Amino acid sequence: MKTFKLTLLVCILWIINSCTPDKIVIDPSTFQNEEILTWKSNDGLRNFLPADFIATYDPGELEKIEIVLRDEKPLEQRRTEVHLAAGTTNQLAGAIASADPSTVIVLDAGDHFETGTVLINKSVIIEGYGANLIFSNVPGITDATQLVWNIKSGIHINEGGSYTSIRGVTFKGSDLVPAVAVFLDHSKGVKITYNIFENWQFGISGYNAVYSIIKKNIIHANPGWATGAIPESDGIILSDGTHNHLIENEINNGLSGIFTGGFMGVDFGNKTNNCGIGQILCKVPAGFNIINGVEINTQASTSNWRVMFNTSSNSALFGFLVIDGANKCILDHNKASNNGLYDIEVAGDSNRFGFFTPRAYNNRVHAYGNLKVKNCGENTHIIGGTLVDNTVDPCF
Repeated sequence: MKTFKLTLLVCILWIINSCTPDKIVIDPSTFQNEEILTWKSNDGLRNFLPADFIATYDPGELEKIEIVLRDEKPLEQRRTEVHLAAGTTNQLAGAIASADPSTVIVLDAGDHFETGTVLINKSVIIEGYGANLIFSNVPGITDATQLVWNIKSGIHINEGGSYTSIRGVTFKGSDLVPAVAVFLDHSKGVKITYNIFENWQFGISGYNAVYSIIKKNIIHANPGWATGAIPESDGIILSDGTHNHLIENEINNGLSGIFTGGFMGVDFGNKTNNCGIGQILCKVPAGFNIINGVEINTQASTSNWRVMFNTSSNSALFGFLVIDGANKCILDHNKASNNGLYDIEVAGDSNRFGFFTPRAYNNRVHAYGNLKVKNCGENTHIIGGTLVDNTVDPCF
């Protein structure tokens, strides 16, 4: 994120050195010991989202999502499997071109090699239990002084690829720092489930995607941001779009584990560990990223997300950060531990990233137990937690 990538590492060191744990006061809330509810994907969404939120779904879309969450087979059954044997090179695009709606492309166990980006512009099913999909010629950014990141992805799913499913694949890259594993570009109803992403600068990136289901993936982001070898890496990063679903993913080692963007999202049951920021509700700076020639021209900050049942641990700075105009979001039943600065921060006007970010507003946080919470936002409703005294530890 533009100047963000130049300043955050310095910001981490400054903040940790200048803000100490004794700069807090205990909130006398009676909610300190209230039970934190648990949730699993087969519990579904209907009982955990308000009626007005559910009413915003297009007819039939919520049921499609519930089927995926329950790991049930859809009503239409597949009829044909096309297998790509291990050791093949640049075979996936041809298999996609030849596939019809009844075809499942199966990557057999072993290594499969692709040079450059594979475009998915039709609805396909790709499965690959035990398969490694290894991309080359999709390098990431190692030079923090670049003002625009013009990068490529391994998989590019555009609007024509709506309702594509990718399941059980391990995504790897042979470049020193591979850029983006999967790019969702104005797609609808794409399912990315049970995959593993190793060492990518961006595991999954979405721009104006809708009704995506990103479920039970394991993402080991490139950790080079912590040493200055690369300016940034993120497990999942979304810009604009609506009704995207991040469900029970595990993200490790990213500068941010999950970067939510867009409107009316569901962020349930995810775990982040050893990130700079576990989860950030924010706006991706417009015009900074170009992926496969598509400029990420973000229009709005995060709004109306439900961020619940997540765990954020061992972050260098924040477990959950609500910033840059994020609004009308609800954080509830989340856990956080061993985070360097605050478990949850709702930020005010700030220049911490080297550019101005407006205050977050109209958000609600329910902080169970002794989660450390800093509130500098506008009209933030906070229940529970151990609140930071902003007169001793000022907003920044």
